[in-house]
Amino acid sequence: MPKENFTRYSMRENMLKKILIRVDYDGVTDINKWIDIFKATPVLNNHFNDYGQSYLNKASFDLSKMEEVARQRALPISAFDSLPIHHFRESHFDGHQDKVNMEIAGLFMTFQVDCVHYTNIDDYFNYLNRYLTTFMESDRYIKIKRIGIRKIGGDSFAGTEDMNNTFETGFFEGHTIDNADTTIIEREYHDRFMKTMTEGDNANRSVKVNYSTHCRRIESERPFQAVLDIDTYIDEYIIRKDNLTFPAALSSSLELINDYMFELYKMSVTINYLNEHGEPQQ
Repeated sequence: MPKENFTRYSMRENMLKKILIRVDYDGVTDINKWIDIFKATPVLNNHFNDYGQSYLNKASFDLSKMEEVARQRALPISAFDSLPIHHFRESHFDGHQDKVNMEIAGLFMTFQVDCVHYTNIDDYFNYLNRYLTTFMESDRYIKIKRIGIRKIGGDSFAGTEDMNNTFETGFFEGHTIDNADTTIIEREYHDRFMKTMTEGDNANRSVKVNYSTHCRRIESERPFQAVLDIDTYIDEYIIRKDNLTFPAALSSSLELINDYMFELYKMSVTINYLNEHGEPQQ
């Protein structure tokens, strides 16, 4: 049975552990005014029972992430000093057990899902489309700069033979510079590329991808912990190239990114794994 016969909806379970959706933007006149609107709009705020506020600094935000955001936005790190962050927690989305946290700032927002019996992402996309559309309608100067989804998943294994029943051979054992006295443990592989679609409704549209694999040893009966980390996004270059306007292109952009991530996921795992954890579509 070819991998093409498996869809996002035909999988009964998967190895996904965490999802991080980040949207960067410019032009916000007053983020506090938007927070007041958000709190007064039940269709947006009724998914979260807890609110808090903090300030973004090197103590509260991982420095490497801060540098990544600053580089992508062409901003100095000093621009993030004491940036107010509004936190919405204790989520409840009908039919989902995942733990969702949303953070809102004047330059970006994040929507983080810690997966607990994860089913699919559609309800979260519906919410984000509603949220971002209302956000942009509240201030006509807001411009989307980047939309990205990062998914992290994996499992632990007894050894490489066990691992190769789940992941395609070689995905954690790529070309090495020096093979002397080494194993796949603590090896990391990274690839970065741009993908342009060639068919269907999204023909000629593009996404950028950061694809990483990592294997490390843990104290367990299954000591090989394999991690698959895929970060897929559209940035200012792609927004201009594909002539995207927002909020009209929000839904199609999220779907495009997510659908290609699933294709990368299918490339990474074996057909036996797909058969064991899903039902092929005829």
